Amino acid sequence: MVQVSIFPQGTRVRIRKGSFPMNPGLVGRVGTVLRHDPKPRPPKVFVQLDGESGVHALVDEELEMVAPGADVDEAG
Repeated sequence: MVQVSIFPQGTRVRIRKGSFPMNPGLVGRVGTVLRHDPKPRPPKVFVQLDGESGVHALVDEELEMVAPGADVDEAG
């Protein structure tokens, strides 16, 4: 069975504390979902935070929706 993220590409999300260790400086930051990798358990969601060029690998429980999906080509 393939597990799929509840956050489609282009979704605006805010990072929240989940059950995995996390850099506390990420909590509360906002970004855009760029892609998914369903292979690891739990599946990874790759998010580009506002003002950054890098991408962070997170899981669904560490994200909350801010706005529905937009075009991922708009990401920096």
